[in-house]
Amino acid sequence: MSGIVAITSVDRQSPGVIADRTDRVRTSIATVALIVMVLAPWSAFQIGTIVVGGLAGWFLCRGDADTAPDSIAMPMSRKAGIACLAVFFVLLAGSVSFRACSEQQVPGLR
Repeated sequence: MSGIVAITSVDRQSPGVIADRTDRVRTSIATVALIVMVLAPWSAFQIGTIVVGGLAGWFLCRGDADTAPDSIAMPMSRKAGIACLAVFFVLLAGSVSFRACSEQQVPGLR
């Protein structure tokens, strides 16, 4: 999943935007994260990539705090966001319960 986020982040950068130093740093961090996710898709590497990427962004992109916008436009309503969040948690709970049920032994099937 993190690889998809990295691909999306790299894909959204246009050549005109990459001219800015901070955007080049962000694009480089996302590209390195993508490469790590593709070459080492284990959970320890994914967690490590998130931590290292966060620290790299924190140290290398400190100057961006002053240029943050006052407001951010959201492309969906609050109700749609809450509905998506609810669907996410239902699917998450369903996958956990499905895994728990699938690991139990059913008598007579072996």
